[in-house]
Amino acid sequence: PAWVYSSGTPAGKEYSNLLRIYESRKNLSLRELKDAVVEFFLWSVSYPIISGQLGYRYMDPSLLNLYNQTSFSISEIGKIISYYPYEANLVIKTFLKDHKNGNVHLLTLPFDHPILPLLLQNNWTDQNGANITKGVWGNDVNAQLNVGRDIFYKNFGYYPSGQWTPEQAVSNAIVPFLAGNGVRWTSTDQAVLSLSGKLNATPGTASYYEQLYKPYGIQTKNGTETIVFRDSTLSNNWAFNYGDIASSQGSQAPVRDFISYLKNIYNTVPSKDHRNTLVTVAIDGENWMFMSPFPEDAVPFLHDLYSAL
Repeated sequence: PAWVYSSGTPAGKEYSNLLRIYESRKNLSLRELKDAVVEFFLWSVSYPIISGQLGYRYMDPSLLNLYNQTSFSISEIGKIISYYPYEANLVIKTFLKDHKNGNVHLLTLPFDHPILPLLLQNNWTDQNGANITKGVWGNDVNAQLNVGRDIFYKNFGYYPSGQWTPEQAVSNAIVPFLAGNGVRWTSTDQAVLSLSGKLNATPGTASYYEQLYKPYGIQTKNGTETIVFRDSTLSNNWAFNYGDIASSQGSQAPVRDFISYLKNIYNTVPSKDHRNTLVTVAIDGENWMFMSPFPEDAVPFLHDLYSAL
């Protein structure tokens, strides 16, 4: 994550120094490369967890000492990755607890993160003009959906009703597969709703909001599939812009923008329709966690946002 370069730790400062060296001469010495590789693994674990920001019971003094170093040995990679199972288990247990308490609704995704509509498309031309010829791989779609759901069941003890479609990609052909594999709802971008002709009111009006901010049901041979359409502006602001704002203006600045956006919707939609209005924010985790420089893995931002909500 970009924020590590200004984290203030000795390791973060050295990582920033290694970046400057690489940008200057376009290569690293063997020693510098070794340090950069170890730091890559070091910053792949959550510093806020390691340092106790999310509770001292999660603190790991042994790993925390590595952030005070400026040089490393390759053997320390083993020490770092041995923490991965603990961190993953911590996340799973936390979400499972929140699910049981009714605080979150969990969903899963196809096992290998495939672009599902492409698996069902036999021929197309890619963005570079190359002709792609393949079969319609319906069995692959079923396998991807089932393996993903089975892994979720193994970890959480139940099958989820929702499904994340990788890159929010959907098609008419894919919807019956979702419904036929136990998926009751999914999400995609508001541009898809626009292309369907169902989002045709004037943007910014109550009618526009009422068209966008509600679930839609699609009838298939395998049952009804519910689809919600994400607000592109709000989602992309979070994914690509709020990290820069938080870095330069503090975590409260993007929170104010987010809340202001919601308040405008609230004030525009008639009060009688408030309880039937669903504003969907859908974003890939790597976009805002790693491609946007939220300080400290976005912990301050999330704390301030959920407090404001």
